Amino acid sequence: MKHFRNGWPWRDPECVRFAIPIIMMTCVLALTSLVAGCATWIIREERITLYHTQLKVNTIPEAANIVVAVQVNDKRDYLAPGISRKWGKAVVGYGRNGLGEETYPDIIVTRPVEQTIRQAVESELKARGFRVADDANLQIVIDINTFFNDYKVGFLRSDAVADLDMHVKMLSNGENRFSRQIAAQGRTAWAATMGSRDAEAALNMALDNGIDALFDDDAFIAALLMHKTAAGLPGKT
Repeated sequence: MKHFRNGWPWRDPECVRFAIPIIMMTCVLALTSLVAGCATWIIREERITLYHTQLKVNTIPEAANIVVAVQVNDKRDYLAPGISRKWGKAVVGYGRNGLGEETYPDIIVTRPVEQTIRQAVESELKARGFRVADDANLQIVIDINTFFNDYKVGFLRSDAVADLDMHVKMLSNGENRFSRQIAAQGRTAWAATMGSRDAEAALNMALDNGIDALFDDDAFIAALLMHKTAAGLPGKT
C-alpha cells in the first residue's frame, strides 16, 4: 500500500497535481450540462424566415395572355412524431444536442408555409410573363405533404437535412392537365449549433430546389401554354 508523505492523500503534492485536472474537468462538464439544461427551459422556440431565391429567367412571349391562379394547401400532419402540438404547423424542425437528442427549442416559421410557397410559385410565373389572378380558370393546386428539417448526427459531423414533398396538379376549367409529385432536399454540412441557423439554410435550399424542379419541367410549362385566354379578361376562355 502506498504511504503518503503527510499521512493523507490530499496533502501529498503528487496526488494534488494528479487530482486537480480531473476536478476541473468534472466542474466544466457539470457547468456545461447545467447551462444547456437552463437554455432548453428558457428558450422555448427559435423563429426563422423562409424565402425563395428568384433567379433571372427569360420571358415567354406566349405567356402574356395566360392568367393563372395558385392555390397551396398545407396537408402536413402536425400531430406526427416530432411535431410540437403547441406551435402546430408553424414547426418546421427542432434542434439536437451533441448526442443527437431533441433538447433544443422548436424551430418555427414567421409566416405560414403555404403562403411562402404560394408567393414563390407566383413570382416564378410572373418572371416568365404569366399573369396571376385568384379567379382564373387555369389553376395550379399544390398540396404540401412534408416540409421539415432534421439533423443527421454522425461521429465527426452533423448535417442539417430538410425535406420538401409536394404534389402539384394543374386544372384547366376543371380538367386535369398536369400532375407530378415533387421531392426535394436541402442540406448544410457541418452544422455548428444544430439550431435554427443551419435549419433555415437547409429549408430555404429545399424550397429553391423544389420550385426549380417544377419550373424546369418542360411538361409543366407546356401545360401552362396550352391554356389560351383573352387579354384583359382574367379567367375567361
